[in-house]
Amino acid sequence: MDVSSPIYATEKQSNYKKLINEGLSVEDALYYSELQASLDQLKKENKTIDVDSVRSLSAVEYTDDYIRKNKKEFREKILQQDPVAIKKATENALQSHFEGNDLLAKLVKEDIEKNGKPKSFYEITFPSGDRMQATFESVKEVDSDSDQVETNASSQPYAGPWGSNVTTIGQGTLPSSSGNWGTSTDIKFYNAAGYASNYLQIKYTLDKKNTSTADDDTVSVYYTYSTASSSGIMEVVTPNPNVGRPYDKASKSSNLYTQTFSDATMKLSAQVSGSYNFVAGGISVTLTHSTIWHEFSIIEVMYHGLPIYYGGYKL
Repeated sequence: MDVSSPIYATEKQSNYKKLINEGLSVEDALYYSELQASLDQLKKENKTIDVDSVRSLSAVEYTDDYIRKNKKEFREKILQQDPVAIKKATENALQSHFEGNDLLAKLVKEDIEKNGKPKSFYEITFPSGDRMQATFESVKEVDSDSDQVETNASSQPYAGPWGSNVTTIGQGTLPSSSGNWGTSTDIKFYNAAGYASNYLQIKYTLDKKNTSTADDDTVSVYYTYSTASSSGIMEVVTPNPNVGRPYDKASKSSNLYTQTFSDATMKLSAQVSGSYNFVAGGISVTLTHSTIWHEFSIIEVMYHGLPIYYGGYKL
């Protein structure tokens, strides 16, 4: 491939800037932009890497311990299109995407039991050194009730996460007063096979009728927004995921909670073919390069304003 071409360099630079703006380190942004550019070049040349074509091309067994201790060298093997390294990295990435919510929920539960509330930021490091980051935020909004805010929510009845693998991650912070509030969840994966993120934000109005009890409180959602991003073999198909809002209003006498979810459709790069085997949640899973799956971020807000975060996936 002609990695010295001006088009290759321009695409890589554009993606690098995007990743830096998303908060990635210089090291990670350089790697993921290089990885994406190499996949784009393969597409232009109508070439693919078959990870099942050979069983072993490397004298090194790519164990998780090796990958963690030799991060730079392993990433270089992927950029050199070593199919054994690519297969191992992709299986690790898939496992982290499908197990991450359960591991995150355990950390949140421990903090609630120990400190009475969760942290706003978590980072999980997997045995290979791959990472998952989760940021939860609740803030008082300055929007007035008359503000005309844009939203990408739709009344279309998206299939949503129901009937899939949904994990209750934990609760957020209970608002202290009436007014407009915003809460969000931002999930990011840093895998050797690629970077991916899924962000969901909602804004809602909390009306506290009586300071001595929450029984008469009400919540009404007036804004939702979601975005997703990727670079590498783990590919987000929907950079602006579908957003569903089955319940916009909540009170103790009707719906106890509002509900909003984003649906980020995922797949593996078409430039890498083959099958992948891994264990997630004690279940053996096999995927191929043509598999499409959905990753969900879900926020429910109780009638008294308490946000609850969920995560899930559907194959």
